[in-house]
Amino acid sequence: MINFFRKIRKQLADDNKPLKYARYAIGEIVLVVIGILIALSINNWNESQKIEDLEINMLVEVKDGLEFDLKEIEKITVLHNGFIVSQQITIDWLQNSLPFQDTIGHHFTRTFYSESFIFKEGPYETLKQIGLEIIKNDTIRDQISNLYDLKYEEVRLWNEDFFTFKQHYRDQMGENRFKMINHSDIFAGFEPLNVSNLKADESFLFKLSMMMNGVKLYNARLEDLKIDINQLINLIELELRNR
Repeated sequence: MINFFRKIRKQLADDNKPLKYARYAIGEIVLVVIGILIALSINNWNESQKIEDLEINMLVEVKDGLEFDLKEIEKITVLHNGFIVSQQITIDWLQNSLPFQDTIGHHFTRTFYSESFIFKEGPYETLKQIGLEIIKNDTIRDQISNLYDLKYEEVRLWNEDFFTFKQHYRDQMGENRFKMINHSDIFAGFEPLNVSNLKADESFLFKLSMMMNGVKLYNARLEDLKIDINQLINLIELELRNR
């Protein structure tokens, strides 16, 4: 096209028609400018598309990470519910005139267990490195930041504090109070060295009750966290459907 205009411009110049020559020269310049603007527009569109693709990929990664976290929470709460049952059975045995049985020893073993919720932080760390501003939806961006920086951090700190208490309770299961029923099988449980003294020990009963209530409270915190996670997953899924 440009060569075509050049031929016309040369012909007009040779024919000594300056006015028409100027018009065609201006037209050629306009075409070049339009071509540059189109190229810039295409380049900007490509860059915008790359940014949007990256945003979508990050939303998908965050959603996948949250769904993984939900499954972990489900596993932990199921295990915790089993521990709570053993703790309650053990408390009932301590408070009543019941003989010791090996099944009670098994429940004693489960009284000092709890699981730690460790969330999948990789997607959020990647998002922070890229820049949270890549997420255009303000509500989603704020909820992602709030969940990981506040809610997950609260559960992490709670887990640390509870782990310290759990270790303190576990120390009560030392050699001066219990012996292993079967040294080759730790899950066989523990037997009190002196049943009467253990049942009369209000301090031990109190710590066991605190342990059980701690596990219940841990589960309650995880259930609240599930609500926040599900809300964010729903927001991300809606955003992805609208793209």
